[in-house]
Amino acid sequence: MKAKTASWLAMGALLLLPLQTVAVHAHHPTGGLMPSSFLQGFLSGIGHPVLGADHFAFIVGIGLLAAIGGFGLALPALFVVAMVAGLGMHLAGMNIPYAEILLAISVLAIGLAIARGPQRSTPWIVAGLFALAGVLHGFAFAETVVGAEKTPIVAYIIGLAIVQMSIAAMAWQASRVAPGSKPIMPPAAVRVAGMAIAAVGVLFLGLNAGAII
Repeated sequence: MKAKTASWLAMGALLLLPLQTVAVHAHHPTGGLMPSSFLQGFLSGIGHPVLGADHFAFIVGIGLLAAIGGFGLALPALFVVAMVAGLGMHLAGMNIPYAEILLAISVLAIGLAIARGPQRSTPWIVAGLFALAGVLHGFAFAETVVGAEKTPIVAYIIGLAIVQMSIAAMAWQASRVAPGSKPIMPPAAVRVAGMAIAAVGVLFLGLNAGAII
């Protein structure tokens, strides 16, 4: 497949995210039922970030931003660790007010950062923002397993970690500029993808804001 064709396909998939958002808002692999086995927990963890367009958009955004910012895969890994912490906070009974609103804002913010293009940033500030976003997304992910047994919860976390790192790594690989080669997604395509991700954030911000008014 030619690089130009691949870049347009990637852009098209990202541009369809707002449509996916409407279709699968609040839907999960187990049909809303609590996972009760290792397999159910694992499949739910694999599917939740993919079916949830806000989560999917953010994970793609992590990979893109890590590539254009030259951060490597350390940022996606940090996000996953923070995600597990956020999930644990929710299961422990802690509360984050307006978590869904803040989550939507994180999607909008990462989309705008990608659309803006490479910027000089202090690494520890970027790391802190990614960790905060990870906590928010993990807190939201926990809704699926609140009250579940330990085994499906562990399987759920494993599934979440695998699928999120995989998606982020693919986005990173598609948009990073390696010495002596051209990226699958050129800078213009990455910026358009950023705008698509920001659009998902705006849509979810509207949906979640309407739910609390």
